[in-house]
Parts: sequence; structure tokens; C-alpha cells
Amino acid sequence: MVSLSARVAMLLARKPGFRPADLARVCKVSTASVADWQSGKTKSMKSEAARLAAAHFGCDQNWLSHGIGEPQWRDVAAPAPDPTPTSMSGGPPSVGALIERLGHLLQAANPQTRGAVAGLLGQYAQDPAQGLHIAHAIELLLREGGNHDPSPG
Repeated sequence: MVSLSARVAMLLARKPGFRPADLARVCKVSTASVADWQSGKTKSMKSEAARLAAAHFGCDQNWLSHGIGEPQWRDVAAPAPDPTPTSMSGGPPSVGALIERLGHLLQAANPQTRGAVAGLLGQYAQDPAQGLHIAHAIELLLREGGNHDPSPG
């Protein structure tokens, strides 16, 4: 089962530029609630918030709320721009460069974020068609949640 923090990262990856504050507005919850989802403090999403988010992002409500089943993504709007990272020259980076960058980011990440990244990589292994969305979700996890330790004290 994929953690709620990973599922939220996948949601945000579906709409590049969509921020946690935007997700809070869609779900009619506080930004603190979204932060708890992202950090792993909250393990499941309440039914109404999951219903609103699932409708907005085009995924299965049970998967989003509790991690049950598969996301079953469906189109709900115009396709999102291609989130494929590019190199400094404007072309796609080499696989080696991406792996090296991922390795550096994971070294600075907390254990929970590393676990979420591992879960997303496992999903990619099972469904390569979701590769771009999963890559963007990993990028968000590492950028927004990977450089702090959520454990107390």
C-alpha cells in the first residue's frame, strides 16, 4: 500500500504548479491538514476531502483516502504539460545524470521520504505508463519533504 504522503505527491504531480494550498482549497480543509498528509502525520484522508480531491484529480476515492486498490486515473480536464525534466541544454538529461541527482537528494532525505520514493519506484516498475507522473511525484517529495526530519526533538 502506498502511503498517504506518496498519494498526495502523486496528486500534485498530476497538475504541475498546483500547490498544497490549492489542494487545501479543493478539499475544503486547512493548509495544516494538507501538511499533515504530506508529512505522514495523518495516515488517511477523511471521506469528504477524498471525494472532492478524487473528483478534481480524476482518481479513485478509496485509493486516495485509504490506499485501497489502484488510482484508476481518468481525464478530468486538458492534459497537463509534460513534466519531463530537461538538461541545461534544453534536451532530456541522461539516465545517469538523473540517477546521480536522485541519489544526492535521497541522501539528504528523511527515512519516511525515502520509503515513499521507494514505493513510487515500485509503482513505476508495475506500471511504466505512469512514469512521468511518478517521476514528478518523486521530485515533489524530495523537494518539499525530503530535507527535514519530521520526528520530534
